[in-house]
Amino acid sequence: MTTIHRRDILAFTGLGSQYLSAWGLVPLKGTVYDRKQVLSKLVEVGFLEEGQDVPSQPKGYVYVIKCESFFKVGKAENPKRRFMELQLANPFRLRLLASFPTETPEQDEKAIHAALKSHWIRGEWFSLSETSRKDLCAQLIKLYGQSIAP
Repeated sequence: MTTIHRRDILAFTGLGSQYLSAWGLVPLKGTVYDRKQVLSKLVEVGFLEEGQDVPSQPKGYVYVIKCESFFKVGKAENPKRRFMELQLANPFRLRLLASFPTETPEQDEKAIHAALKSHWIRGEWFSLSETSRKDLCAQLIKLYGQSIAP
């Protein structure tokens, strides 16, 4: 039996999880559903044509946020929402520099934090000079094949 994750269904439809229950979809385990049942229901309610599939969403994202001369490297399922949460709680203007989809957000975040540990300030915040920003860029390229402007 093939399965589909709740995040993929919700991202594709743009609907809330209450619709899954209303449609009679019951998770097999945690947040995983029977793919055949979900696709059948999405065809029935008009979200899909027969034979189409729901694209997979990444498990999460690693993001880079800048605040003044500080950089935050974190992980989130929805980096734009996380950015807005941080902005609301911060008196300074933040900039979401980049977010990278990944199947291993925890592992990737730890690798970047380890590469930047000599620049650590507090929590997930780092003070990066122009030279040390190259360390961040190198780690992003190593993990994702792309980076932010140094």
